[in-house]
Amino acid sequence: MARAKTKFCPHCGAAIAAKVKKCPFCGGKIKKPLHKKWYIILISIVLFLFVGLIVSFSAVDKPAEAIDDEHYAWIESQFSIWDGHHRTLQELIFDNINDESSYKHIETKYLIITEENREDINNSLSDLGHSIRVEVGDIFLSTQYSAKNEYDATIKYEALGISSYTENVTYLLRISNQL
Repeated sequence: MARAKTKFCPHCGAAIAAKVKKCPFCGGKIKKPLHKKWYIILISIVLFLFVGLIVSFSAVDKPAEAIDDEHYAWIESQFSIWDGHHRTLQELIFDNINDESSYKHIETKYLIITEENREDINNSLSDLGHSIRVEVGDIFLSTQYSAKNEYDATIKYEALGISSYTENVTYLLRISNQL
């Protein structure tokens, strides 16, 4: 003979059938234990992580030096909220790689050009043979990624670029492999 599963009422302590929703002795409501509601816990964790990712990737940190809201909005619009890549620089990278489907973004860093660093960056660009000049408010970009080369080997690369605020154009300065 099969024995019915029982549990104890959390209100009166009486032995009751495991499947009842209301205690037949005291009338107390029997709630499902939290560990039996695994799907609610899982959905809560996924939702929490998703919101955390959106919040962390959706806003570019506003620099300490004062920039106006329009310029800040322009900077924020330059980057993907999903993985942080610079949208236009990635397009320029795609124009210069063998197998676009092998592209994997690793990291993008940027530096907002200020009055303090503009001259140094322009001197460096000139030393490297570039005629491009940066202005205050432009963005200097560095993107690390991996992609397959012409020999079908996956290589790590770094692409450098400048995104001009006044001209609203992005320049690819160079792509170099990171051996």
